[in-house]
Amino acid sequence: MARSVGDKQERVIHQRHDMLIEELNKLRDDLDAAREENRQLHGLLKEIHQSVKH
Repeated sequence: MARSVGDKQERVIHQRHDMLIEELNKLRDDLDAAREENRQLHGLLKEIHQSVKH
């Protein structure tokens, strides 16, 4: 009985772990996309600044 409870708890722990890893990977992808967007916006702002200076 105790063993089956332990097995069930272990399965739940692994499921939660897998869900957290998926969420972490999604957040990493979102962060990468945000960094790329930030890089592009920074470039546009630099171009605008240069054109306003001249």
